[in-house]
Amino acid sequence: MAGPVTFRRILCPVDFSACSRDALRYGAEIARRTGGTLTVLFVNDPLLGPAAAAAGYNVRKLAQETTTELQRFVKRSLNGSTSGATIATALGHAAPEILNTARQLDADLIVMGSRGLGAPAKWIAGSTTERVLRTTPVPVLIIPCRPRSRARQPLRTWPGPRTVVAVDVPDTKAAEVRAAIAVADSFSSTPIFLHVLPDPSLPPWLSAGGRKSHPQRVRSARQALSRLTGPSAGALEIAVGRLSDQIIAAGDRLKAGLIIMTLKRSTSPFGPRRGVITYQVLCRHTVPVLALPSQ
Repeated sequence: MAGPVTFRRILCPVDFSACSRDALRYGAEIARRTGGTLTVLFVNDPLLGPAAAAAGYNVRKLAQETTTELQRFVKRSLNGSTSGATIATALGHAAPEILNTARQLDADLIVMGSRGLGAPAKWIAGSTTERVLRTTPVPVLIIPCRPRSRARQPLRTWPGPRTVVAVDVPDTKAAEVRAAIAVADSFSSTPIFLHVLPDPSLPPWLSAGGRKSHPQRVRSARQALSRLTGPSAGALEIAVGRLSDQIIAAGDRLKAGLIIMTLKRSTSPFGPRRGVITYQVLCRHTVPVLALPSQ
């Protein structure tokens, strides 16, 4: 079994929203546990500088005011303490600047909030979270928006006793399983490995539906998953259905505090883009998701 992972250089991009405030609290908690560093980043829209200059406004003063407001935001979000956080600002499009800053800092982890935009909103505005997931070389912990009552729960025991690890047999590599185990160990949580079998391409009147109609497929998948994870890695779960639906259902059923997914490019030209399934889970769930780049 792999040893625990230590996230010591943490980057938390924020946009002054309630979602990013939640993410900042998670980032600060992880930094506290590891004794690591926390950098809080705000990216100014590239059109803001030219617009301010055209209006005769001092762009340098604008940057200073942004830094001051960011410091206030961090202090309010962390209950009056900045927890040694470093403040950083950038000018440009959000996703590229987040990844550029992560490279400059040699970050171990990016922690960010996701508003979970639906399809119509994404067509208009896009999604910074999804764009980061497409190309990130760094693990990304995404905190979905949630009711304020839940967001204020103490984080010292997060993620709790169970972490769901989504595994795609046979595409998942042993190194990726070891990485997920190491992350769960670092959070003192037990990994529960989930493999989802797609529904068979049969009309409803030929398929009884559910797990019982595919016992051989389920047995074969469980054996393959067991060989991949090893005898003492954690519990195994096999489900049948739509991938994102079953990941969400498993998270709810097991009361997991974290879902770990591996970011992969589709082997088919018609398959989903990297990070799409992860983003689908985020849009419909309230459990934090840790996206690990493929090994």
